[in-house]
Amino acid sequence: RFMTATSTLQETLGRDPNHAELAEHLGWSLDATANAAGKYHREFVTSKLTFEGGTTDKDTSASVLRFAYYSMSDQEKYLFEHKTGYMGEKIYPTAKIQKDLKLTGYQFNKMQKDIENKLRDAAHTMVSDD
Repeated sequence: RFMTATSTLQETLGRDPNHAELAEHLGWSLDATANAAGKYHREFVTSKLTFEGGTTDKDTSASVLRFAYYSMSDQEKYLFEHKTGYMGEKIYPTAKIQKDLKLTGYQFNKMQKDIENKLRDAAHTMVSDD
């Protein structure tokens, strides 16, 4: 339900919805919406570690995340932490991360893609080392 609401609002607004907009659309509290967003982002990160032969185990996933994380620039770390809740950081809406890092929409999307590539590269490196 959370993902459907997110997609619907993205189409309607032409951008990522913030937690308040999602909460209103879903009829949920802000806390419930933030929890759902955190769960979605954790699942998103884990899904980036899925391979053709199946999924990595929990220890390998954690190792891949650490490996990728330490290859990120400070700005990439900030984006990753606050988009996913990694390292226990608070999850922020995309607009706040963009503002904090002084990024345009294009720059934000490119940085997010770079992070995804680092995760993918780390996963392939860790798996091929076994």
